[in-house]
Amino acid sequence: MALRAPARYACRRSIPKHRIILKHPPESSSVTRAVLSLFLFFAAGGAALIYPLGPAWLIFGLAMYAALLWRYPGLGLPAIFALLPLLNFAPWSGWILLNEFDLLVAVTLAVRLLRPNADASSPALAPVASPALSRGAKWAIGWVAASFFVSAGIGLWPLSPFGADALFTYYTSFNSLRELKGFAWALALLPLLIEEARQPQRMEQRCVAGIVLGLCSVVAVIVWQRAVFAGLLDFAGDYRVEGTFPELHTGGGDVHAYLVTAIPFVMAWVAPRPSAGRVALGAALFLLASYALGVTFTRGGYVGYFGTLVLMGMAVACRALRQRKWQLRRVVTVAVLAVTGLAVMLPILSGSFMEARLAGTQTEAMTRIRHWTRTIDMMDKNLTTTLFGMGLGSFPRAFLFKYRDAASATFSYEREDGNEFLRLGSGKPLYLDQRVSVAADRSYTVSLDLRSSDPEASVAITLCEKSLQYSFGCKAASLQLRRTATVWEHREVKLDSGQVGSGSWLLRRPVAFSIANARQASIVDVDNVRLLDETGRDLIANGDFSGGGSRWFFSADDHLPWHIFNLGVQILFEQGWAGVAALAVAVLLSLRRLATGMWRGDLFSGTLLAALGGFLLVGLTESLFDGPRVTTLFFLLLFLGLLRPAVAPAAGGG
Repeated sequence: MALRAPARYACRRSIPKHRIILKHPPESSSVTRAVLSLFLFFAAGGAALIYPLGPAWLIFGLAMYAALLWRYPGLGLPAIFALLPLLNFAPWSGWILLNEFDLLVAVTLAVRLLRPNADASSPALAPVASPALSRGAKWAIGWVAASFFVSAGIGLWPLSPFGADALFTYYTSFNSLRELKGFAWALALLPLLIEEARQPQRMEQRCVAGIVLGLCSVVAVIVWQRAVFAGLLDFAGDYRVEGTFPELHTGGGDVHAYLVTAIPFVMAWVAPRPSAGRVALGAALFLLASYALGVTFTRGGYVGYFGTLVLMGMAVACRALRQRKWQLRRVVTVAVLAVTGLAVMLPILSGSFMEARLAGTQTEAMTRIRHWTRTIDMMDKNLTTTLFGMGLGSFPRAFLFKYRDAASATFSYEREDGNEFLRLGSGKPLYLDQRVSVAADRSYTVSLDLRSSDPEASVAITLCEKSLQYSFGCKAASLQLRRTATVWEHREVKLDSGQVGSGSWLLRRPVAFSIANARQASIVDVDNVRLLDETGRDLIANGDFSGGGSRWFFSADDHLPWHIFNLGVQILFEQGWAGVAALAVAVLLSLRRLATGMWRGDLFSGTLLAALGGFLLVGLTESLFDGPRVTTLFFLLLFLGLLRPAVAPAAGGG
């Protein structure tokens, strides 16, 4: 007689093996999530209320985004990737410690905390796999997190006063928090990545879509910058694009690191379904993205670019070899994209400006090596520093204290008897800018109050068409004190705009009003800055500095005082040998898993490998963790690598 299983066992067998039983979180967990969500909402709202460009539109935008995310929770991941390179309006707001992307991430996390597993609520979208970090990956991420947070604590102590300088300079201890947030946001988004990875194919599509959309926006801005500042085909002039990365106001590698990291995802978008329309659009985007990278005129960016091409070619070849048939169409598609990119790079490489830069490679290499050696010599000689570094974000102020003569000029926002003002120190050229709306062929009056104990102190005033680093057609004046005094002296000067501010609205160059200390070894105080047009309208916002550095944004000519220009040396300086070891282990674990996946034919693993490999190649000549947004991008992709399945993909997968 056949035996029948008890009903409870029969029910269990009826559940498909690929499904996961979704359990409601415990009540205590729900309360914790609600408290964290409210904290993030209030923090984002509080920051928006003091937003220098006006809180109304920012609060409205964040509220609309939260509503859309609540209704369509699947928007979170692609929105993060798409808006990451766009949301930093520091040249207009003046904010450095915070930016608009931080508020976006905070709102994303707040909504997802209140609405967990929303995509899995429908049976049709139930998870098909249960992704999990391996024990080694968990230990590696924990080690990296410990290194970042310990080094952030070191950099934050002793704590600077939370005054007007906190949001607007790199010289306070709060710069440690600015660098920490790049990793912290990625770590906070890790549960979202794990949740999304339950549907691997959908997750891949969302990641690719978000990164490709972000890349399209960055490329469009760069093409506009070239058209406005230099000409699309002028490869002889001394102009290098900054894209949507105001972090380049002190130099750095953010824009080419982002481009190198994002470009492989164009291939990941085209190769799985190479229809004629998709190939045409992908080829156009790949051409423009290659052009955008080319006009950064960075040797490290070129090395990273060619490295990604090699890795993506290997990924497609492995995919084709693992298929039952050769799939010539995909191989040809990727070959067409690579040839298109190389074709657009050749005239840029052969231009006179890049030829001159390549000719100076040896000299530049010696400068970098001396800078790295000096950076390591700056480290304190004790066991704590050896293990945990000098602290995140500590390099600019350490350089200022130890090599004062080689540092950029200083600035700070001071308060005296209830009056706020700007204090300009001396050093290598540094400019405090504000974007203004001026018209060509008009007369403007500049007025301000000055004070200094130096009888020869003076302030340089300029009105320029300006990107972040390059100025054109400047109209300048110098205001010098008439006497040495501890009281304020009012000064005025006329400036004719000439051709500054000319051109149609679409091709008009942005205009910046700049203030700089024009004399070495002097300190000058500035207050009540005004730029009056012919009707008496003041074009300067926060000219009395009552809002600290709101609406003011600085730029520096010499970049060495601000960046270490090597990712490995940066980690050693800021996080010590413990940080170097932690990052090395995490990166090697992720790259090993991605390389295994690529060998087994997983195209998305190959894409991630190419993106991370390109980023690390750029890091040979850039200290990329200076920029929080590209740091977030790097760690999100690193975590995705650690989440990749260790088995071969299905034959029909992309």
